[in-house]
Amino acid sequence: MKRKEQLKKYKTAKIESLIKAEINLKEKIFDLKTKLTLGKLKNTAQIKHFKKELVRIKTLIRLKVIGELKTEKKISKT
Repeated sequence: MKRKEQLKKYKTAKIESLIKAEINLKEKIFDLKTKLTLGKLKNTAQIKHFKKELVRIKTLIRLKVIGELKTEKKISKT
């Protein structure tokens, strides 16, 4: 799946599913690092790719949380 398609998918997703994806990516990165130390990993660029994807997801989670907080403040002021 291309990056733009992934971003669209993540932007429309709920926070809960993004958190699950974050946990899944952390596990993948851990597994890749373990394989790297054992010398079984052939494509080391995968680690960098998954780290970048993890940061994108964390950013979207944070933006959604901030957006929810702003809407709650607006509601409570009125």
